[in-house]
Amino acid sequence: MSESEGEQLPAYRDFEEFESGSSSAISLLIQDEPDHSGEVLPGYDDSVDEPAQVGGARRVGGVGGGETEGEANIDAPPEFEVYLPKVKRIRKIGKISNNIQVLTGSHDKHINTDGEALHRWLLEQRSKPPCVQVHIRGTHTKKKRTGNHTYKSVVTDFDITCDITHLLLEQNDMGEPTLATIPPDKKAHRGHGRLRSVAKDLEVGVSVRDFADQYCEDQSTFKEFVMKKVVVGHDRAYLERRIAQCIRSTNYLGRISVGFPIHDTRVEAYPANRISKLRKTGWFRLIFYITFLWVFTWPYLWFMTRRYHVATMTWRMSRPMQDESGETRRECVLTEEEWIRRCGPAIRRAARARKVGSLSAEDVAAAWVGLSGDAGVRVPAPCYSGLSRGCHNYTEWKALRSPGNQALGWGGNTRR
Repeated sequence: MSESEGEQLPAYRDFEEFESGSSSAISLLIQDEPDHSGEVLPGYDDSVDEPAQVGGARRVGGVGGGETEGEANIDAPPEFEVYLPKVKRIRKIGKISNNIQVLTGSHDKHINTDGEALHRWLLEQRSKPPCVQVHIRGTHTKKKRTGNHTYKSVVTDFDITCDITHLLLEQNDMGEPTLATIPPDKKAHRGHGRLRSVAKDLEVGVSVRDFADQYCEDQSTFKEFVMKKVVVGHDRAYLERRIAQCIRSTNYLGRISVGFPIHDTRVEAYPANRISKLRKTGWFRLIFYITFLWVFTWPYLWFMTRRYHVATMTWRMSRPMQDESGETRRECVLTEEEWIRRCGPAIRRAARARKVGSLSAEDVAAAWVGLSGDAGVRVPAPCYSGLSRGCHNYTEWKALRSPGNQALGWGGNTRR
């Protein structure tokens, strides 16, 4: 056994050299800190309006702005741009007074594969409002007897159209149109099945963007996505009644029909395949009509087409608003009564002049100042006594004998 076996080793001390100050390595760890007591720190500024200065050069560009003035930043992403697909505006002849209806359709491939592009395209339609009109028509029946046969024909006394698109709130910077889906409890074509149905449990709360993605994921050859523009907020029944009263004040005896056609209301997307394009081509459809091939093709297309008629964009003529006192009032550009007071004289003059066409702003101004304008002032000559003075039938004679009616009236049914 060595002599060190009985010696007691000293206890291990981790900081022995540090406490004794004998190590020369301590000088590398402990250094005197500089004195900043007299230095003024720069102020904090969280403004992002002016880019930071690096080496005297100003940074330019957006995301990834590591470039300086005069250098091209090839790594920065391009600015976002809304995709505008190729569209086709289809003109159709309406049922009322041969008005031309315009349909916006697209066979663009990108909006059939990218739900975001389709949704953005629908949102872009907010800058294209539908055309809202008031259509007023007066007719009477004319009977003509030839031998033992009696022929009837409908005579149009006047056919007037008034454009009221400028009364939309969105056209006067009073809000934006609302893009939404069809209510879940309303039957509509939702992309499943061939008939209209209410929303399923999984479709409750689904947005237009979700339906756009579903449409783009659908691999069917025949499919269509339709958005319809609607206009709400005007009292049609009140306008019909007041317009009829306005025309009856001219002693008109014929039939008066008042309608509110809305044009340019449909926006449709179709697949980019050749069959879908030919399906919407006019001359191709005409060939099928002439050859009666539509008898076979129409049922097939009706059953095979998957329809997504789930989106609506709403424009408003008026809306309820609460004022500062908490009371609900109706916000609009012109009320129905104000519109009748403004355009009523022009409607009367145009009806008496048997006008066929649109009522312009000049016609409205001419009616107020007493000028003839385009509407004219031609009025049928009245009859004041009996059938010998121009009354051709019993209806006109009865109108003459009615209390309080001193004029014959015009526009009644005639028989010859």
